[in-house]
Amino acid sequence: QNQYVWSELKGEMELIQKVIFSKGSFTYENDYIGFHKGINTNNGRSIALVFYASPVRKTKVFNESTGDFAEYLPYYDLRFDRTMFRQ
Repeated sequence: QNQYVWSELKGEMELIQKVIFSKGSFTYENDYIGFHKGINTNNGRSIALVFYASPVRKTKVFNESTGDFAEYLPYYDLRFDRTMFRQ
């Protein structure tokens, strides 16, 4: 998992920490730290099970290709029986 902060000075995301998890490990992510990106570094499948302490009202997503942020709102889609996000 890579953790980033937005650098106003540079106008880009700045990597502040890189963490490699082993099988069966877990972590706590504080939203006030910045942004994070999960990366599967093995050849097989990996699963991230995410729990939120309070409801997510909106989330910011960083587009690496454009360098822009977009805000997304969560909603529950009955067709797929899962939470989805829309702009």
